[in-house]
Amino acid sequence: MKTKKKLTFFPLAYRDWSVIYCEICRKQLIDEFYKVWHWKFSDTIYLWDGKKIAVIRAMEEQTHGMVTNVIKRIEKDADFMLKLAVEVLEETKKIKKHFKKVIEKDFDKMTGADLCREFEQHIKISSKMTAKMLITQHFPIYLKDKNLQEKYKKELELCIEVRAKWDKIAAPYSDFTCVKFGEEALRRASLNQLYGKFISIDETKEIFLGKISITSIKKLENILKERSKYFLLAGGYFQEVSLQEYLTKNGWYFYNEEINEKATKIKGVSTLIVDKIIQGEVSLVHNKTEISKIKNGDIVVCPAIIPEYSPMYGKISGIITDEGGITSHAAIISRELKIPAIIATKVATKLLKDGDLVALDTKKGIVQIIK
Repeated sequence: MKTKKKLTFFPLAYRDWSVIYCEICRKQLIDEFYKVWHWKFSDTIYLWDGKKIAVIRAMEEQTHGMVTNVIKRIEKDADFMLKLAVEVLEETKKIKKHFKKVIEKDFDKMTGADLCREFEQHIKISSKMTAKMLITQHFPIYLKDKNLQEKYKKELELCIEVRAKWDKIAAPYSDFTCVKFGEEALRRASLNQLYGKFISIDETKEIFLGKISITSIKKLENILKERSKYFLLAGGYFQEVSLQEYLTKNGWYFYNEEINEKATKIKGVSTLIVDKIIQGEVSLVHNKTEISKIKNGDIVVCPAIIPEYSPMYGKISGIITDEGGITSHAAIISRELKIPAIIATKVATKLLKDGDLVALDTKKGIVQIIK
């Protein structure tokens, strides 16, 4: 009997994704990743707390497994990253066409069987698209060694270029299209379409194919209501246990970032160096529904910047994130729109709250908590 690896899981990212998109991402990282790279993550866990989704993966596999694998390929083929970048950009063009087709389709005029086929095609295309893009996205983030960063400078620059194009073309529609299918399924079942974010792939298919009874529809309504408050999607299934219980059952561990609640400074990474200190009030944002509260001059503090946050860029004076690297959406937006940002703080959303006064020193990569 094969013994499971002793792994330490940590929140890799925080997102505002639908259940369908989480399921697709897991398929990318387990099935498709193995087909393309011949290795895979032991698990990818999605934990929704009512505000945001924590994407949780094994630290060892993310920081060592992926980086080591990519470096071996670069050493074997000096043009590996260039070839990969070309492939990813070609795939991005194809996925853009697919997303456009899905967005423009009038689902109301389609039969359930036709919709199910369209949905299955969407899952298939979406599942394949990120297996290669993920390398260009995460390699720069987890290549921590300064000497290796210098050695693979050309590869890192390619990754930044690819991520920037991906974010503009495909990223804004990846989850949107999934929610569109979910909402259509709920409309056909006469259920609240606001739960389109929480319906699963299998539940959506059952409704499209008319395989769900009236009793089951009523039960589904209650399930979605509870799922909108909390869910743990791990091992490919919704779990009835806590995250800690799930990890313990598998012989895994959870990494807890130590937080000094009395800290007056937060260290991170600057994405744009400016001469002056940027001062402003904190506006804490966990998902796109909270961006309406942002006032002119606010400094947004969030787990991560996602494409759906674009309406706030004209108002804010700075950005602070828990996560991120040189290819992150926050870094790209900061550089392109000249918005000072300090990313990869790990703890900003836990230490700061709405109305706190902070100052960004981009030269030192430090957030000073004033009051």
